[in-house]
Amino acid sequence: MKKLVLMAIVATLMLALTTNVLMAQEKAKEDKAKTTSAQEGKKEWPKPSPNAKVLLENEKVRVLENRYKPGEKNSMQKRGARVVYVLEGGPTKIYYPDGKTEKSERKAGTASYYPGGDTKSTENVGKADHRTLIINLESPK
Repeated sequence: MKKLVLMAIVATLMLALTTNVLMAQEKAKEDKAKTTSAQEGKKEWPKPSPNAKVLLENEKVRVLENRYKPGEKNSMQKRGARVVYVLEGGPTKIYYPDGKTEKSERKAGTASYYPGGDTKSTENVGKADHRTLIINLESPK
């Protein structure tokens, strides 16, 4: 009789231990699934230029302050939808992938919306620093 009781206790302990292990494995799977779905929804922003300071970044928006000294140029890149507010402006030269260029005058206190999808590079061709606040609304695709 004592052997039967002892075997019942051992069996109960083994069952409890196995159940705990299985529950822990199931919880780990659920946590991994939650993490994966959260990462899938996370927006990947391109690396900012060396002249940019990231002020805010999350899955919906990224805010940058760009500063270009006279003669400085940013890299040719595809850009997403954005709003650009000019803090300190001046003459700018815009370069396109097909070799075309155009000149533009950025005036302090102006804001512009760009729908995105454009690929270009800009250069400060003035004699003073240019500073802009860029609000990226979407990552370029």
